[in-house]
Amino acid sequence: SGWAAQKQELLLAVQKDLKALSAANKSLTEEVEANEGALQLSKQLKTFDRDIESITKDLKIENSVNEQLTSEMKASYTAMEAVRKRLDELHNEATMNKVSRSVLSAEEEEWEQEKKGMLKTWGEEVESLIISYQNDKALWDAKRHELTEELNAVGTS
Repeated sequence: SGWAAQKQELLLAVQKDLKALSAANKSLTEEVEANEGALQLSKQLKTFDRDIESITKDLKIENSVNEQLTSEMKASYTAMEAVRKRLDELHNEATMNKVSRSVLSAEEEEWEQEKKGMLKTWGEEVESLIISYQNDKALWDAKRHELTEELNAVGTS
């Protein structure tokens, strides 16, 4: 009977330790599950950060291209204005020569045609550059809109 009492005490102590271990196991399991959720959120945040970096890089490239196109357009416009000014000067000289002579020589008529051709060519080139710039700008505006929407979507999720 002393042995039975001792056995009963040991059994109760083992059951008490088992309950304590079970509670500790449950607590640790909950902590591990919470850490897994935090790890998943951390991975999502890293993905969002990479998306934001990519979108920012695309926007910087777009701005660079827009600046380059603007610079090229300004240079073309400046060159066209210089040609236009020179053509005006030549026209004024030709007009003054025309007044002093009653008929333009064949060479002067040829030069007039050459000037008109040059102006027409420059005009066509500038028009082509303007159309190209507008097309590129439209594409970049669409891309900027798309990237902005993606950035907003990343920011709200």
